[in-house]
Amino acid sequence: MTSSPYMDLEGLGRNSSFARYYPDAKTILLERNYRSREPVILASNRVIALNKRQMSKRVIANRKGGEPVRMLHAQDEFDQAERVVNTITSLRTAFPELKWSDFAVLYRTNQESVPFEEVLYEKHVPYELTDGTHFFEGHKAKPILAYMRLLDRLNRDEIPDMDNLIVALKSPKGNLSRAAIERVQVEGMGVLNSHPDYADYIDSLGQFLDLDSPMIFLNKLGEVYPDLVKTEPGEVWLDVLRRTCSRFPTLQAFLQHVEYVLQQAKEPKDDAVRFMSIHQSKGLEFGTVFIAVNVKPGTPCARTTFVHNRI
Repeated sequence: MTSSPYMDLEGLGRNSSFARYYPDAKTILLERNYRSREPVILASNRVIALNKRQMSKRVIANRKGGEPVRMLHAQDEFDQAERVVNTITSLRTAFPELKWSDFAVLYRTNQESVPFEEVLYEKHVPYELTDGTHFFEGHKAKPILAYMRLLDRLNRDEIPDMDNLIVALKSPKGNLSRAAIERVQVEGMGVLNSHPDYADYIDSLGQFLDLDSPMIFLNKLGEVYPDLVKTEPGEVWLDVLRRTCSRFPTLQAFLQHVEYVLQQAKEPKDDAVRFMSIHQSKGLEFGTVFIAVNVKPGTPCARTTFVHNRI
């Protein structure tokens, strides 16, 4: 069977309209699962059935038995993280033969790992991020942290780091011309005080001087550069960042925490709880898996599903 070179195959899969284009094609359903245990497959069937456009099917587990799928209901992302981490530590206490690496936490996007990292940090639980880009290094948080690092240095009469300065100069987009940014890279930071093109930018930075509280700084940054804190429906990254900032009295303390978290996340460990996106987890197996999800994007109520197969 061949397909037309002009056919939208992605659209075919998305709209389940393959049979309309190929009415004589034979459909073979791969309904037997050889990896997961029966409770996991039964729960999956219930989720799959909610998709009204999917081809009707019922997956059957080849492996019988196993622990049931359980639900943890939480008020927000941090409460969710607290309950998951407490469950992991309780299981290791009850079953000393378990290792940290027997546990995995899956999520949709990198921003969802931050509440877990905060709780893991507080409870001294080793963890490892499988995905490449940490939340604090992502395109949302990176410019905000660059401004914090820049002003923290200036407030302490220290020379700013050039990399952070360039990120700040580029954010928000269009704030300065490309030529103006390249001039700083070539001629150095001294040009900022000697060239008229930077006068407005230097004045705007003056609004952040002596703001040592991370929360006050973040709020002021949103007033001066609204685009830096703009969120799309369903995004929680700013709420997560605000929650983390609120735990520290000074910019220096918060930034030291950020550096420590980044170092811990990247440091290889022999035994650690694994954190990764659902996409990244394909083909991997763990004794206990937590799936961090939201009931509905943009709502404060969060829900965690965990599957326990071993104990």
